[in-house]
Amino acid sequence: NVATAGTYPLTLSYRSPEGNTQGVLHVNGTRYSLPVVQTNPYATLTLPAVLLRAGQNTITLSSGVSPGEGRGYLCLNSVCVGQGTAPPTPCTPPPAPALTASATQVCPATPATLTASGCSGTITWSNALTGSTISVTATGTYSAICSVDGCPSAASATLTLTACPITTPPPTPPLPPVTNSCTSFEPLCSGNTQEVRSFTINVATAGTYPLTLSYRSPEATAEGVLHVNGTRYSLPISKTSVYATLTLPAVLLRAGQNTLTINTGVSPGGGDGGYFCVNKVCVGIAPPPPSCNFTVSANTLNATCYQPGIKLTATCIGPDCEGISYSWSGNGLSHNRPIVYIDAPAGNGSFSYTVTASRAGCADKTAVSTVQVSGCGTAPLPGNCSFTDYSSETNITYKP
Repeated sequence: NVATAGTYPLTLSYRSPEGNTQGVLHVNGTRYSLPVVQTNPYATLTLPAVLLRAGQNTITLSSGVSPGEGRGYLCLNSVCVGQGTAPPTPCTPPPAPALTASATQVCPATPATLTASGCSGTITWSNALTGSTISVTATGTYSAICSVDGCPSAASATLTLTACPITTPPPTPPLPPVTNSCTSFEPLCSGNTQEVRSFTINVATAGTYPLTLSYRSPEATAEGVLHVNGTRYSLPISKTSVYATLTLPAVLLRAGQNTLTINTGVSPGGGDGGYFCVNKVCVGIAPPPPSCNFTVSANTLNATCYQPGIKLTATCIGPDCEGISYSWSGNGLSHNRPIVYIDAPAGNGSFSYTVTASRAGCADKTAVSTVQVSGCGTAPLPGNCSFTDYSSETNITYKP
């Protein structure tokens, strides 16, 4: 914050431990380049003339492109505002610009055009772009200011852009099927838990596959570690100077590319697991997926109020009903068997209970059992009830 609009020197305290880089500073949307020199301790850099407006000023920092090494790591921990120079004439802020948008939804293929009008000077947008018209594809809230002869206006009213509906892309054609496919590569070797090596394999269809690794471990028996798409598998590595094979019978792979990493875990005697190398992986034939040709149905019945022993029945239909498990839910019901008995609920109307049928490797199937209850409020209450009226009004709540 500064009290008076004008041009001020800014001194930045920064460090850039990785290398020389090009920093970028935006002040109220105006861009200033920062020639940053590599330094581990904090150093200072002064911009001699930065235009600030009266009151709050927004400053953003980012790494730009360094002279030959891409982006660098840059830290900033303080900003000092020096003695400013006021504009030669009193600064009368111009009116804030009026904003319009060609669309309220944006997506990469159909950007929205934002237009600021009513400004005789320079338009600066909240995303640091300048000009009376800009094209944007990012969702969010946008505003703009108008600067005339270095005197900025207040921020405009905002425009909010939302994302356009996502269209599901057509399915990707399947990759050629893999049957006993082997991938060879230069040996990937690991001698400790930090030396993690990575490679990729492809399969056409997601499933559980056997993997056979070709490895050597010349130093000792070791405990290897294989991660497949983040899932950990232990490798009991035997000492061998020549390449040997080790098979993992069931490894879950997804369709397309799969990322595998290896490293040495902890050896049977403690400490790092020893030096071992992998130079080939073979993907076996996945077992056929489980057959899931089944559905489930549930009965619909009528009951009177509080009727006990209402029978809810789930029935599996189809050739693959063996090994089905059931789960009931609804109105406080929680049972894991195909047939359950309940008392009819209190209250006239329709009550629903959902049964879920599950089979390993298959999508769950559900059905709804409906109980239509009638007679509540017409039958006499069971048992003997008595009360004494001690007031002009008596409220009675009955719970069976």
